[in-house]
Amino acid sequence: MYLLTRTATIVTWIFDHLGLVVGILFGIVALIGLLSGIFSSRTPMNRSLTHEEQERSIDRSLGKKEAWEGEQSSSFVDTPAVLLDKGQQGEAIVLDAVLKSHPHIKCLSSLYVPTSGGQYTEVDLVAIHSTGIYVIESKNYRGVIVGNEDERIWNQAFIEDRNEFYNPIMQNAGHIRAIKLFLGERYKGIPFHSIIVFNNDSNIDLIKVKSKGIVITKHMNLTSQLQGLFHILPDVLNEESTTVVYESLLPQTEVSEDIKRKHLEFVQHRKDA
Repeated sequence: MYLLTRTATIVTWIFDHLGLVVGILFGIVALIGLLSGIFSSRTPMNRSLTHEEQERSIDRSLGKKEAWEGEQSSSFVDTPAVLLDKGQQGEAIVLDAVLKSHPHIKCLSSLYVPTSGGQYTEVDLVAIHSTGIYVIESKNYRGVIVGNEDERIWNQAFIEDRNEFYNPIMQNAGHIRAIKLFLGERYKGIPFHSIIVFNNDSNIDLIKVKSKGIVITKHMNLTSQLQGLFHILPDVLNEESTTVVYESLLPQTEVSEDIKRKHLEFVQHRKDA
């Protein structure tokens, strides 16, 4: 008898509060749907990533600049959209600094210039100004840089490690020789300036240079140092001559993929020798 009375009481309460009960049930259903949507929107650990997701993951792990929409850095305006490695990032920073140094400076990047030996040498950046031709080698290296102008091998030193690399002054001297040879006797009197640029996080105090016409600097100082040179050096090129030099070198930025491939093979062969 008690059980029947209790059941009747519960049924009566449900009918009296039917709206509340229905609301609670709808709330539970909605909550289940929301939780299901949240968990289904996450990438399951066992799901294969798409090609784009893989590329993003790799690039972020390597610290590379990306060309994905909304992720391109504004500091690389007027430079290639896709920067493949840290070396190219450094070259983009250098180009930006050079362009800021003077409103009428003309710049060419990634030139492949023929050498006297029948090969090609790759030049990071050439800037043409009324005061001469500035051949710029970008070394996006960190750590303590140790080297002498006359030493073939320089060192990049860290607390527990040390890496060797070819003297960039000698490397850039080869670039200048190739450019002089390419331009010919007509431009023999134009002064060339060798500029070596390191990363801001490097220490370049132990680099020893005694020759004039060679500048060792960092990214953050490049613009001001160029402006200082423009101020003290005499003008040797008028606007027409500057344009002629620029247009003479411009085709060397548009060489075939075959030339680029052969150059890489030559460089690799020389490293392995």
